Amino acid sequence: MRRLSLFNRILYLNPEPISFKNIILGRSKFRKIYRRFNRNLFILPQGITVLGRYSKIVDKIANVIWKLFLQLFAALKLSKRRILWLYPPESYKWLGLFCEQMSVYDCVDDYSKFPAYRNSFAKKRIKVLERLLSKRVDVIITTSEKMFNEKRRFNQNTYLIGNVADFEHFHSSNNLNYKEPAEIRTLPHPRFLFFGALSSFKLNFKLLTKLASEIPGGSVILIGPTRTGELFTDLTELKAFPNIHVLGGKDYNKLPAFIKYSDVLILPYRYNEYIESCFPIKFFEYLSTGKPVITTAIPELKVFRETVPEADTEDDFINLSKEIINNPPSPEKIENMINLAKENTWVSRITRITEEVNRLGGKIKYPTMTILKKRRRVSIGIDARLMNYTRMGIGEYVENLIIGLAELDLFNNYYLYFDSEPKSLNLPPNFKVRILPRRNAIRWLNISLSKACECDGISVLHSPVNFEMPLTGKFKKLVTIHDLVPIAHPRFATKRFAFFARNLYPFVIREADLIITDSINSMEDILKFYSASKRKVKVIYPGIKPAFSKQVSESEKQEVLEKYSITRGYILNTGGFEPRKNILNLIKGYEMFLNSNPEQFLVIPGKKSHTYSACEAYVKERGLDSKVIFPDFVC
Repeated sequence: MRRLSLFNRILYLNPEPISFKNIILGRSKFRKIYRRFNRNLFILPQGITVLGRYSKIVDKIANVIWKLFLQLFAALKLSKRRILWLYPPESYKWLGLFCEQMSVYDCVDDYSKFPAYRNSFAKKRIKVLERLLSKRVDVIITTSEKMFNEKRRFNQNTYLIGNVADFEHFHSSNNLNYKEPAEIRTLPHPRFLFFGALSSFKLNFKLLTKLASEIPGGSVILIGPTRTGELFTDLTELKAFPNIHVLGGKDYNKLPAFIKYSDVLILPYRYNEYIESCFPIKFFEYLSTGKPVITTAIPELKVFRETVPEADTEDDFINLSKEIINNPPSPEKIENMINLAKENTWVSRITRITEEVNRLGGKIKYPTMTILKKRRRVSIGIDARLMNYTRMGIGEYVENLIIGLAELDLFNNYYLYFDSEPKSLNLPPNFKVRILPRRNAIRWLNISLSKACECDGISVLHSPVNFEMPLTGKFKKLVTIHDLVPIAHPRFATKRFAFFARNLYPFVIREADLIITDSINSMEDILKFYSASKRKVKVIYPGIKPAFSKQVSESEKQEVLEKYSITRGYILNTGGFEPRKNILNLIKGYEMFLNSNPEQFLVIPGKKSHTYSACEAYVKERGLDSKVIFPDFVC
């Protein structure tokens, strides 16, 4: 739904009801009733409770009124060509309520096989509801061949479109430098990881205990909630083993860190009537990580046996586990797994569903890969003001960004917005410069810049400098937040910078359509302090300026060393004297280091500003003048 909301207005009805009693008592927050995930995605509860078990009549009346409100909300906020998207069979009751043009049943599970429906009455009821729903909807999407064959009997517009993975999220465990989670830091290798619902009707607990017994020096790590699809899950059998670690549910955003420091990902499903209809969503998520994967015999996965080893028996599973630890898959095999995951992403699944729904008369907006390849030329704006300040790290970042884009993209139009005359740059003709005189920074951002973007037909504006992003304008907003030092470590930020950060970051992070940041730590700070969705925060490490890879002759090196009177080996720190650079503590640490390494210099180039005076005074006070060298700004 989040992806579809990029191009369509969506009202998502949360199945969890809201209790007004809890809101009044302060146990729940009023804003949970209505949430707006982004510009197009609205979230409201399916139902409400007023007095709960104390008065069912009051609750029934309240829910009749609530449904009328939902109908009114849909009429005001959604297109008249509405599509009703349904999941569990119980959602049959919503058919026709919103005067929808089309209805879609996205059948991701065989609900009648859940333990919650084991008694004959519950099983019969859910099957009847599913049959009624299947007959009445316009389109059915299934994720497994068995469910496809069953639903096709009731509705000819049934399609098999399997589960897929959020490839970028899970592949980040392979290419980003996550910290090792504290929960597993002391656990011995090899580490076998499973994440997902810890349900006894899905997982083979006996197999997990056998794996722990056969590889006693390793660790079996289980991440996920219990009581999913069943009323009670008894984990006593698992917790009795010292090398089985049940960690419970973890934040989705933190899963890549656990994956990165594990050795093998396992799918230890038990074979039963539920698994016969199941295509595990974890399968392609596992493949995305580039880690070795082992599964038990799952009918829907048999077609992938050449790519991922499948164990027919418990003994086979144990033997495969030992073999993979001793002989990991080759790089070619890992690459094949990753490539298979790349072919099965949410983009491909949504594209296929969109094509089928639209072919039958629905109207879902979602650009196919063909459209993307035949894309129109778009106009992209960049707030380039700080390019005039190349003595600052941010200024260099902006300049290198523009130079890099100019080398990569000669197709789209780029508009560079300045508040003063920029220095000369040799840019291609698709790069245009706009100078917007500035008197007040806030007015410049939210009035002058926004108006200029609308006049130039900007589709996306990139604000490459932390919180300096306009909060107005109908264009998409991309912001680069380099760090959250003024929020996470305010003592290292100037008062002015910290003031603007505290007051502007909440709005910028909420309004931005995409956030780029330089490091895992910065991403974690954004998620921690502002509860942003990780899906709109991307870690992209800074590039390398060509000057830093330049080969320097010995004579050039000697000339620089003589200029600054550096006669021995030295430790170099670059980056200036801003409080967050922590230079004074660096010097104090160097002073301790000198006790065992008296021959080393400490060289700190940078403009003599901010904390420079304090650093210089400390160096003189401690008699380090001959050891600590301040060359000033060096280009």
